[in-house]
Amino acid sequence: METLRSKSFRFWALLALGGFAVWGGLWLRARASAPYRIILTTREDADDGLDPTQRRALRDWVQWSLEASGCSVLLPGPAPMKMDLPPGTEFLELVPRRSGNDLALGWRRAKGKDLALRGDGAWVAFPPSPGPPAKAITTLTDQLPFPPGQAASHRLLPQRPENFWRLLDAVAGNRDSSRLNDGCALALAVTQEEPECAMAWMVLGDLQYRRMLLAPQADTLAQSAAESHFLKALELAPETPQIILLLAQLKVDSGNHSGAFLLLSKGLKTRPNSIILRATLVYAARTAGLMQLTRSALDRVGELVPPGLQATTAENAWLYLGDRARFESTLQFSPNEPRATIASFYRGYLALSDGNRELAATWFHRSRAGVKSYSQFADLAEVYELIATSNLPDASLRLRRLSDSRVGLRVPDGEFTFKLAEAHALLGEVSLAQDTAEKAFAQGFGCTVWFDQSPFLGSLRNSPRWRALHNHLLDRQRWLEQAFPPSAFT
Repeated sequence: METLRSKSFRFWALLALGGFAVWGGLWLRARASAPYRIILTTREDADDGLDPTQRRALRDWVQWSLEASGCSVLLPGPAPMKMDLPPGTEFLELVPRRSGNDLALGWRRAKGKDLALRGDGAWVAFPPSPGPPAKAITTLTDQLPFPPGQAASHRLLPQRPENFWRLLDAVAGNRDSSRLNDGCALALAVTQEEPECAMAWMVLGDLQYRRMLLAPQADTLAQSAAESHFLKALELAPETPQIILLLAQLKVDSGNHSGAFLLLSKGLKTRPNSIILRATLVYAARTAGLMQLTRSALDRVGELVPPGLQATTAENAWLYLGDRARFESTLQFSPNEPRATIASFYRGYLALSDGNRELAATWFHRSRAGVKSYSQFADLAEVYELIATSNLPDASLRLRRLSDSRVGLRVPDGEFTFKLAEAHALLGEVSLAQDTAEKAFAQGFGCTVWFDQSPFLGSLRNSPRWRALHNHLLDRQRWLEQAFPPSAFT
């Protein structure tokens, strides 16, 4: 018969075990919810067998794999960075080298706090060994302390080395309009050879999406094709933030904010510390005019991004919220970065709103120098440069050509169309400005506060047509605010 003492011992043992289980569960949950930040860089070496665009594309691939595994990935900005980084922040420097179809991927790691105390002595190096590229990236991610239960899908990367390099070349040219068709052909070939590779479907969808942003009279089936490619990629690697980002962005740019918000809400439930998903939520919220959600999403990005780093270039949300200083802080860039085209445009835009036409023309001209990246913004910068230099007849002609070239776009991007409306207003073409502002709203750009506050649309705001547009803006904004409060994304 069991004694009273043994019963008591068993009771306390079970209680202690239960306590340990609860404590362990709470510890795992806290560890899973705490951001594991990686500041990712790539060592540049002229003898590594990679050109600059390939090197940047390889860094992007590693970033996507790390984000898929649950960490918050940051890229250093051009501004000096403070070293008093939050706990759980590490530096990771890639040291790649290509040899034929093999990739020797070395790297070195250091904790932010150790670098601050010990300098270069804090680095721990991991020497490379040549082999299949997918294995090299998997070996890297296997060495990192990801949150429990989160790992990149094994179907994310192509397994055949030659297909890895094909896709890398396709990604390397995704910002260069002259390389989009070749990139699509490369990605399509990989989907046919490796249909279970999520990255191949994602890249193919991305390139088709970018062609739709640029090509006039685009194929009417192109949008559904791009969306189906993203959905296939998501089926193969369902918790990959980069795939969710691209699909959500496609929905926003085609005016389907509801679809984008539903997708982002679901993605953030499993990857709450993904900076790229949080930044995409900012984009979706600002273009829909949901300023409370925009502010909430920006606050979360701010919690994840330490001072001296930035999540994105040209974050228009700060402009729409009336914080010009914060907006200007996002316009810092390195001249060789693709997004320099957009950042230069907005520097000119701000100078023009201040009445400083000479400075504005300088920035617009610099934006055009990056014509291979974001060529639609380079074309727009040409129009604004002509306005800034008072060459109004040429500006009007160029603006009409640019507007006409976008008539058949399957993904028209209403926020960009709004800039065309502002240009028409600057030229004194009030009726065309009103038409184009209405078109921007029809294409999904519904930021009521910026319709009200844009410095270039004052000539439109007293007409009955404008008041009718304003009422439509408010109606859609209210519906979306009720359907997607900030609490839907926490």
